[in-house]
This record gives sequence, C-alpha cells and structure tokens, in this order.
Amino acid sequence: MRISRITNAKLSELFRKFKKIQESQHYDYIAFCNYHFQEIQKLEFEEYIEIKYAYVKALYHLDRASLFYKIADQSLLEVINQEEFTEQYKNIYYHILLLKAERLLEEKKFNQSRKIYQNLYRLNPEDKKAKNKLWFISFRLMQSQQKNWLTAAAILLILSLFTLIAASFLILPFFSKYSDTALNVVNLMLLLSLSMVSLSFIKTYISTKTMMRNLDKELQ
Repeated sequence: MRISRITNAKLSELFRKFKKIQESQHYDYIAFCNYHFQEIQKLEFEEYIEIKYAYVKALYHLDRASLFYKIADQSLLEVINQEEFTEQYKNIYYHILLLKAERLLEEKKFNQSRKIYQNLYRLNPEDKKAKNKLWFISFRLMQSQQKNWLTAAAILLILSLFTLIAASFLILPFFSKYSDTALNVVNLMLLLSLSMVSLSFIKTYISTKTMMRNLDKELQ
C-alpha cells in the first residue's frame, strides 16, 4: 500500500513519475530508484521516504533479503531522526517494521520476529493481523520450551505400540493369562502420553495468554 498525505499541489515532477508506477510493478520501482538515485536524494523528506518505502517493499517481494534488511534499517533510522514524527512517517515506520517482521518469520527467525511484532502491537494494538501473528509466534516459541514433555510423550507412544505388537504376537498366543495385563499397560502408556501432550499445550496456552495480558497492561 502507498502511504501518501502529500497534496498534488506540492508534488515534484520526479514524484509524479513515481506515482504512475503500479504498486505490483516491483522491478519497475527498483529500476526507477536506481536510475534516479541522485535526484531522489535531493527531494523533500516526505517524498523521499515514500519512494524509499516503495523500494523497501519491492526488495521484500523480490526476495532480495540482504539489501532489504540494510535499506529497511536505514529507512527506519531516517524516520526516527526526523524532528517531527508525522502521521505519514508513523505509517511508513510501522509498515517497514511489519515487512521486516514478516521477512524474519518467513526465514523462521522466530525470536527476532516476535520482538518486532511486540513493538508493532505496542504501536497499534488495533492491528488484529499483527496481534494474531504475535500470538502464533509466541505460542510456537513457548511450545518449543516444552519439547522434553513432547519427547517423553512420543517415547511412551512408541513403547505402547511395541507392547501392543508383543501382546498380539507373543503374549496372547503363548502367555494368554498375561494378555489383560499387557493391554492395561498399553492403555496406561497411551493415557500418560495423551496427558503429557495435553498438559504441554495447556501450559503453553497459559504462558502465551499471560504474555499477551502483560503487554495489554503496558498499554493501559
């Protein structure tokens, strides 16, 4: 999306050319910025930063990760250093952060992505999409902390399968009096495995819910 609050009366000729490029034409944005690099540097900041935001977005969509991160961080710093943090600058800052968080998430850099989504949530608690992404990443990270429980549950599940096979091919034909005991052991291991998985998910859910609640308290 374009984020422009510049009136037509104030537009420079270069910015008018920029505005004619369709938002989906990412290669054209990059070609435009490369060709007019020197001229873009001389524009008023509100035009300059909007063109730069389009450039960042094009780099994101074209998977030019290293340059994307470099220009995104540079743009964020330039916006922060402005004396006046206008609504236009705030929106550009927010959407560059959003692109960066999305890129980190795509690269499975969950901790870094979560930190940015936390900042996005602080900046705009009404953004449901960002909030849902924050919830998803936090849940996934906290779930990974329960991997010992899940590993134990998987081991119990495998053991119950082996016990069931042994009961079917060894115990039942040759030691039938122990078959009920073997089946009880299988049922117990299955129950324990299911309980451990359930407890792991419940603990993860509570931890995620607590984290979101603490963020909400910060914003009050």
